[in-house]
Amino acid sequence: MNRRTRPQRGFTLLEIIITILVAALAGLAVFAFVGGVVVDSGQPVHSARALAETRTPLEELTANYEEYLRDPAFTWADFDTAVDAVLVAHDGQRDDLLGTDFDTGTFEVIQVTFFGDHDQDLAAFFSQ
Repeated sequence: MNRRTRPQRGFTLLEIIITILVAALAGLAVFAFVGGVVVDSGQPVHSARALAETRTPLEELTANYEEYLRDPAFTWADFDTAVDAVLVAHDGQRDDLLGTDFDTGTFEVIQVTFFGDHDQDLAAFFSQ
């Protein structure tokens, strides 16, 4: 009996298993490398959001201070009350400092600090 053999076509089961194993190991290596980057990719977004939330009350105080500078009816006592209200609403810290002006005597300086997440602390000085 003379049987003619045809050339074998396709892959053997062993070749398929080895290919799947190599692909799985390559996928695991890529995931291990990229996985940490994907998890940390949200950090800048959280920091920017925290900075924006910290900046909002400071902008409110700056607007009040500009009103104090422009409007003679808005006194330093009015600004001082506005500072206290904003600090209570946004959990800020206040430090009062006294300065000396050679022409008029003493003047008051208010240092205001707001503490945000991710070490996003902002401070400003307002002078009488």
